[in-house]
Amino acid sequence: MSLSWRYYILTVIPRPLGSKVVLAHPARRAVPINPDVRISRNTGEDMQVHQTCCRAAFGLLVASLLTSCAAVSEYMENGFKVGPTYSRPLVPVADDWIDGENAALEGSSSDLAEWWTVFEDETLNRLVQDAYDQSLTIRTAGLRVMEARAQRRIAAGSIFPQGQEAIGSLQHFQLSEQVSNQAYADKHFSQWNLGGGLFWELDFWGRFRRAIEAADANVDASIEDYDHALVLLIAEVAGTYIEYRTFEQQLVYARENIVTQEESVRVARLQREAGRENSEIDLPMSLSNLRRSEAIIPALQTALRVAQNRLCILLGEPPHLLQELLDATQSIPSPSPSVVLGVPADLVRRRPDVRRAERELAAQSAQIGIAVSDLLPQISVTGSIFVDANQFADMFGGRALSGAVGPDIHWNILNYGRIVNNIDVQDLRFEQLVNEYQQSTLKAAEEAENAVVQFLNSKNEVDRLALSAEEAGNARDVVLEKYTTGKIGFTAVFILESLVLEQQNALALAQGRQANSLVQVYKALGGGWELRLNRAELVTDQVPEVPIEPEEIDQP
Repeated sequence: MSLSWRYYILTVIPRPLGSKVVLAHPARRAVPINPDVRISRNTGEDMQVHQTCCRAAFGLLVASLLTSCAAVSEYMENGFKVGPTYSRPLVPVADDWIDGENAALEGSSSDLAEWWTVFEDETLNRLVQDAYDQSLTIRTAGLRVMEARAQRRIAAGSIFPQGQEAIGSLQHFQLSEQVSNQAYADKHFSQWNLGGGLFWELDFWGRFRRAIEAADANVDASIEDYDHALVLLIAEVAGTYIEYRTFEQQLVYARENIVTQEESVRVARLQREAGRENSEIDLPMSLSNLRRSEAIIPALQTALRVAQNRLCILLGEPPHLLQELLDATQSIPSPSPSVVLGVPADLVRRRPDVRRAERELAAQSAQIGIAVSDLLPQISVTGSIFVDANQFADMFGGRALSGAVGPDIHWNILNYGRIVNNIDVQDLRFEQLVNEYQQSTLKAAEEAENAVVQFLNSKNEVDRLALSAEEAGNARDVVLEKYTTGKIGFTAVFILESLVLEQQNALALAQGRQANSLVQVYKALGGGWELRLNRAELVTDQVPEVPIEPEEIDQP
C-alpha cells in the first residue's frame, strides 16, 4: 500500500466513525483551539485526501473498517451513528452568593412558581393571570413550539422511504406510414401504464437519526423560549404595576401638600391684609410653592396613563381605562423581608434562557454528525413495479407485470474539501455555542447578584427616607403654626414645604424601587415559568389550541 493510501485511511476514514477524532468538540476538550493551527492542519490533510480519493472508493472504506477497530467500536456504541456523542459542557458557577450570609437571604431550596403572591396583592395576582391568558407574546411563543414540533415530525419522516410515487397513464399512438418495416408494426394502438417507484436511503451512518436529535433539541429550545417569554412577561407586568402604584402614591403626596400649601397661602394673605411687616413677600412665596406642587399633578397623571396603557398591552388588550381593576385605594406593594434564593447552581436548572442555550448546543452537536456522514457513501434501495398493456383488460394478468429492485450507492468523492470543511464549520459553530452557553450562565449570575444587592440595600434606603419625610413633616407643621401666630417669618415655612414634598416623592420612588428590586430578584432567578404547568394548552383565536406539555427539568 502506498504512503498516500495509508495516510488517507489512518487520518480521514476513522474520523467519521469515531467521536474522539472530532478534535475541536468542546464537550471533550475544553482548551480553546488556535484557528491558525486548524487551517494549517486542514490544508495539508485536504491535499493528501484529494490526491487519493479517486483510487480509494469502496476498497478504502473496507480497509478502514478493518484497520480501525476502535473507530468501529465507538460507531457501534453511538448507536450506529457517526459524529460526536453529546455531553453537556461544564459551566462556571459560584458555590454561594456574595451576600449569602445576610439574614434576609435564605439558601434553602426555592419554590418560585408563583413568586408574585409574596406581595399579597390580589390585583397583581389577577393581572398576572390575565396576562398569561391573553398575552399575544405568549401566544406567539406557543405557536413557535407547535412549529418546532411539526419540524420534528418532518425530520422523523425522513427515516422512512424518502421518495415514493404512483404513476398511471394512458397514451394512444399512431405510427407513421412513411417508415420502413410497416408490416411488423401496428399503426394504431393504446398503451396503459400503472405502477409506482420507491427510493429509500438507509440510515446506515445515522444521518437521519442525528437530524431527529437536532429536531428534538430544537423542540426543547422552543419550549424554553416559551418559558423565558413567560418569565419576562410576569416580571414586566409586576414591574409596571408597581410603577403605576408609585405614581399613584406620588399623586397622593402631591395633593396632600397642595392642601397644606393652600392653607399657607390663606394665612399669608391674611397677614398681608393685616399689614404685617414683610408680608408683601410672604404671599408670592407661598403661591410659588403652591403652583409648583400643582404643576406636578399633570405630569404624574400622564405617567399614570402611560403605565396603564402599558398594562393593557401586556394583557393583550387595546389601551383603555382600568378603573375597575386598578383600585385607587391600594398602595405600593410591600415586599417580603426575606427571599429564598437557593444556590447559584440552581440558575442552570431554573432559568429558561440558560436551558435554551444548552438545548441549542445539543442541536448543533447533532449537526456535526450530519456533516460527518457526508464523508461516507449513501446506501439506498430503489425499486419500481408496473403493469403495462395495450388493452385495459390485459393489465392485471401476470404477463403484464414488470419491475426492478436493487441497491444504490452514492459517494461524493471529488468534493474538493467542501465536506471536510463543512465539518469544521459545524464544529466551530458548536464551540461558539459552548461559549454562549457559558456566557449566559455568567450573565444570569450577574443579574441575580445585582438584583440581590439592590434588594438588600433598598430596605435601608426606604427606612431612612421614611424617617426623613416624617421629621420634615413634623418640622413643617411646627413652623407653620408659629408662622400663623406671628412668631417667625415665612422663609422657614417655604423651605420646609418644599422639603416635605421632595422627601415624600423620594420615599415613594424608593418604595417602588424596593418592590421592583424583589421582582428583579425573582426574574433573575427564572421564577414564574411554572405557571404553564398548571395548564396543558394555550387557547388562541387563530388556532384551536397550542399544547404546551410539561417537560422534565434536567439536573445540571
